[in-house]
Amino acid sequence: MPDGSRRGRRFLKSDRLQYLFDFIDISRTFKPGTYRLARSYPRRAFTELESQMSLSDLGLTSKQEALFLEKLSA
Repeated sequence: MPDGSRRGRRFLKSDRLQYLFDFIDISRTFKPGTYRLARSYPRRAFTELESQMSLSDLGLTSKQEALFLEKLSA
């Protein structure tokens, strides 16, 4: 999270990226649509445009994936 805290949750490879966005949205850290998720290596950013794709289709297939929140510029 932007304040350095961590949140953890398990998702299935068949789950849609939207489930991650929903998980973040209910934490009320960011307003929906004001952030994106990013993986550091290999570098890739994920936005709500890809929210209907499964985690597997997006290449998020490792047993442990670390995604970071990046605030979008206004």
